[in-house]
Amino acid sequence: MAHATLLQYRSYLARRSILALYDLLSICLIAALLTGAFVRPAYAYVDPSVMTYTIQALAGVAVALSAVAGVALRRTRKAIFSLLKIDENANKIKDPEIVRLEPDDEASFEAARAEARRIAEESIHGKPAPVLTWKQRLLRALAVSFFACFTLLFVGPYELVVGNANDLIFGIDTVFPVLVVMTLAASILMAFAMSVVRGRAFDYVLCFFTAVGACFWMQALFLNSALPSADGMEVRWEDYDFVNAQSCLSWFVVCLAFLILCIKSSLGARLACLFVPFALILVQTVGVVSLAVNPPESTSDSSSYFMSQEGLFEVSPTNNVIVFVLDTVDSVVVEEIRNEFPDLFGEYTGFTYFPNALSAFIPTRYGVPYMLTGSMPSHDETWFDYVLHRYDRSTFMQEIHEADYSMGIYTDTIKNGAEQLKQYAFNVSDSSNASMLADESFSPVSAACILAKTAAYRSFIWPFKPFFHYYTGDINNAFAGVGESNDGSRASVESKAFSMMDPQFYKNLTSVTLEASDTRAGGAFRFIHLNGAHTPYTMDENAQDQSRSLPVDTTTVEQQTRGTIMVVGEYLRQLKELGVYDQATIVVTSDHGTFFTQIEPLESPVCGFMVVKPGNQSAQEAAAPCRVSQAPTGQMDFCATVMNAVGGDYTKYGRTVFEIGENEERTRLYNALVADSNSDWGIREYAVTGNALDFNNWSLTGYYWDCGNTHKTPSALGQTLADINFTMPGVEHPILCGGNY
Repeated sequence: MAHATLLQYRSYLARRSILALYDLLSICLIAALLTGAFVRPAYAYVDPSVMTYTIQALAGVAVALSAVAGVALRRTRKAIFSLLKIDENANKIKDPEIVRLEPDDEASFEAARAEARRIAEESIHGKPAPVLTWKQRLLRALAVSFFACFTLLFVGPYELVVGNANDLIFGIDTVFPVLVVMTLAASILMAFAMSVVRGRAFDYVLCFFTAVGACFWMQALFLNSALPSADGMEVRWEDYDFVNAQSCLSWFVVCLAFLILCIKSSLGARLACLFVPFALILVQTVGVVSLAVNPPESTSDSSSYFMSQEGLFEVSPTNNVIVFVLDTVDSVVVEEIRNEFPDLFGEYTGFTYFPNALSAFIPTRYGVPYMLTGSMPSHDETWFDYVLHRYDRSTFMQEIHEADYSMGIYTDTIKNGAEQLKQYAFNVSDSSNASMLADESFSPVSAACILAKTAAYRSFIWPFKPFFHYYTGDINNAFAGVGESNDGSRASVESKAFSMMDPQFYKNLTSVTLEASDTRAGGAFRFIHLNGAHTPYTMDENAQDQSRSLPVDTTTVEQQTRGTIMVVGEYLRQLKELGVYDQATIVVTSDHGTFFTQIEPLESPVCGFMVVKPGNQSAQEAAAPCRVSQAPTGQMDFCATVMNAVGGDYTKYGRTVFEIGENEERTRLYNALVADSNSDWGIREYAVTGNALDFNNWSLTGYYWDCGNTHKTPSALGQTLADINFTMPGVEHPILCGGNY
């Protein structure tokens, strides 16, 4: 009975083969006829002898290569099958032995029918997957786990470090061993955990992690086009509902496809779980190698410099000019806090608080360079030219240096200005020392943690991305081991890369304390940039870090603002203990106020923050409570105030904050970034006449600089950059950008 069934099935296959052969011959005959109908004569001349030798040579090479390749492939295939314990004859259908059945033996007939059904089922659907030993499961799990970990933990961080060398203080040569160890360790642990599962469940686990690895690759390659940059801008995640849904749907489809395959055919699923990892590992390896051979060209001089904390807690026993830049602190928020906490500036004796202060730029990458140069863009130059030459055409730092002041510049915003900073600031090292200092400061454990976070941000499904969002400063701080325990010595603290994080600064300040050991004749100039009220909000009013790994915001902007003002207050208290407070000039300001990315013009004031203490005060003046002045001042008077404090010619920079009358009619300019979460579009200029806290005093000047050539073309309005320059609300005088920076 079973034999008859097999004969019928083979007869069916034979008929199908004959029909297929007939179709093939028909196609070949038609093709031959058509070829003869459309023959064209050749008019070229080819030497027959040369052609013969050429053909023979090519044929010989082809045959030799084919033979070598054939032997190599057969041996490789045999070795792989032997290693994975794969039986080449496992899926072949064999004729059963012919057994004579007695007519009255019903049991034998039923067994024959069952065997025939089994053979027919196997011929159609294939044999069931064989049971795998632990070693076989481990080898398969290693292939899948390495694929997933290589995609997540190696390729993503590798591309980030190599592609962002301009902004990171450590290069791929330092980070590469961490990536290798992290990837291999995770792969091995994951493989051993997977290999514990047995039977059918192992196939499902294998398919699941293969699907996840494929989704990591797909997410990074196709679904991250709208991913917000790590440039410090606050992200409005609610604006990404469409890409969120797109990401979720894509992951669901891939995972469902692997699930269906595993249900339908275990053998097919196991084959897919070997082929997909091998293919995608090969594809990504090609990308990694090409990136290593042709890394992106550096567009900045900042990547060759290392900014340490040397001298951060040293001041002069005689003359000090100290500047604190508290990122994103806004007078609008400070006024609300001051109404609830009147003693907010209790430690700020001798200071004058200017609630009507206005910053000159937003965001940080334009605000901090302006404070270090005093250079404003003109209405007849492109934004590219301004950014490229703002340090070159400024003598501000040079004049402070020539006044015989030691200069310590502590910030992470030095793009296009590192070369000039290195000439004057003792804590900025050039490429000859940067590598050595970086190696001494580099923390493999912290680096592994931040690289894993960046990998998750790049490769995870979209709903998880807010939990892993980071800033460039976070990477540099982690690479340098900022926040790790040290021996508490001044040398240990100063050898680290500078951290803008207020809790870390406060911890170091209270552990090593200030000392008046800088004996430079003129005095000491310190420019200290802290995170201030910048998102995410993780610091409380006591300067304690309340972050809990995944949550983005664990405190409020009010708590963080109070905390950063308290940190500077501790610095002031220690200056008083050293006896150098009365003679010190101290400026506590912000690079800009509250920052939101938007395309439309502003709808509310963005002011900035400023409190200033003049130098050479009497003991009584230095002990007086902080007073309030409504003078229309701000960053535009910063350089003149500092230059006056060091004894230079400040009039070339304008007037000091104390020379501005409270009732003075004055128009101040404010340059706001026009951007979405992914791209800088341009700079829109505002004029503020009167109190900056009243938005009725704000107006657009009509000037607009295009700075979008370094980013993707804006898509929200469906227009080109040139079109936007002329249709942007409030823009009358667009100034096109001439290149990248």
